[in-house]
Amino acid sequence: FNNNALLSVDRAIKQIGEARIEEVGKDIKTYLNAISVQHVLFPDYGFRMTPENELISVPLTEEAKTKYPVNFQITPSNIRLGGQPVGSVNMTVLEQAYRHQLPIVFNIQNARKFLGDIKDPIQSEADKVIGTQAILTPPEFPPAFPCKVTADNEVVVPYLLLRTKEILDDGSYIVTNEEQRNYNYDVIIILNKITNDVELTISTRTTSNRDYLKSLLFQRYLVAGECIILSALESNMELLRGALNNTNTDEIDTRIDIFRRIVQIEEYFSQSIATPKSISVEEQHKIYHLSEMINGAFYGIEEEFSMEFELTEQLRSKNSESKETDYQLIGSYTGEILIFDQVFSVPFFRVHECVRVKDLGRLKEKVAVLDIGDQVKITCVPGKSKDNCCFIDRLASKVKNATADGSP
Repeated sequence: FNNNALLSVDRAIKQIGEARIEEVGKDIKTYLNAISVQHVLFPDYGFRMTPENELISVPLTEEAKTKYPVNFQITPSNIRLGGQPVGSVNMTVLEQAYRHQLPIVFNIQNARKFLGDIKDPIQSEADKVIGTQAILTPPEFPPAFPCKVTADNEVVVPYLLLRTKEILDDGSYIVTNEEQRNYNYDVIIILNKITNDVELTISTRTTSNRDYLKSLLFQRYLVAGECIILSALESNMELLRGALNNTNTDEIDTRIDIFRRIVQIEEYFSQSIATPKSISVEEQHKIYHLSEMINGAFYGIEEEFSMEFELTEQLRSKNSESKETDYQLIGSYTGEILIFDQVFSVPFFRVHECVRVKDLGRLKEKVAVLDIGDQVKITCVPGKSKDNCCFIDRLASKVKNATADGSP
């Protein structure tokens, strides 16, 4: 090689100065080809320079990567699966990582590079990773695919884009439509192909109470079905068949009733209601009371009730003429019903069908000595044939409309 001066610095400077730069490149290539002969895997592997001017092993033939694939043998430490420490990276850990789509994170304590089973004569690449942190990401589940849902031979969901999100330790698959766009509902299906058990959860992506009511009605419809079939849309291949087994029908029916009433209240008052995830029993009672008035009438009972009036001559006169008998009392009110921190102003009439004045004699004595304009408190109790004071609440607008229509 010209007296071992092929890569002489002076020679290269002279070539560049004489605009013979290509010759420099050829000399370097010739040099690398020459030393590649000494590579332990020549002619499949040889030596080349990286952009960072480091010498590395590179394949020289098409078959080299297949015959001697690059691999690293490492010694990991501080191994964590999804943040939880594990002893080693074995098949069980790899399977768990795949099933739950969790990364395996570890520190590289030692590393060696191999070409097939042969140790690479250059270990610079392996040396660089020692002391660093590595993340082993499991293979992704297959891509989302379109499906349809059939309940008792009726297609109830014509298009549902589903993808496996997790495989539980008991073999159950968690499948969701998380990647489906322009759809108002999130669908989560937990299915076990061995037992054919199917669990279904449907939630709305909007804050609309009407949309949530639709999801409840749909879920209730599926619960009633004896045979639920999930099949691929394009091939019509059946993916699972079974019946829902995780659903408390009483709980669904209760929520359906509550949200039907909430939607009814929203429509009547033209006012949206921000509904929390949990609805207290007290809130349920107020929703029921108001919706029943919208439907026509709310029927209630109470042990006794009191009313306050400003004393007038007319009231004093009527009080003195009162007798120990049962009365029907009709009152006009404007109540404010608070539902989830939202106030609904409600003009209504309350009718007590069969009540009598409590301690009428004492009330007469008190009214006789009070001045006009003083406040008078009258307490009523159930009539003789009643155990409770029964009352009926009707919205003022409903009463007026009924009167205008000639209805009783």
